[in-house]
Amino acid sequence: MEPPARTYLLVGGHKLRILYVVHQFFPYFVTGVERNTLNLSRQMRLMGHETLVLSVVPSGHEPEEA
Repeated sequence: MEPPARTYLLVGGHKLRILYVVHQFFPYFVTGVERNTLNLSRQMRLMGHETLVLSVVPSGHEPEEA
């Protein structure tokens, strides 16, 4: 038997667009700030909001061009 689907009341009935700006993030760093930001972002998405995480790529880890 599946658990009942969660339903949430959106703030004022509107979907929010949330930007999290952090100094470092996955996959290069995996400590407290990164985990907390990821968990917050996931929960807000479950509640029906849009989320985006903005961070930097550490020097020397730039993606290779295709």
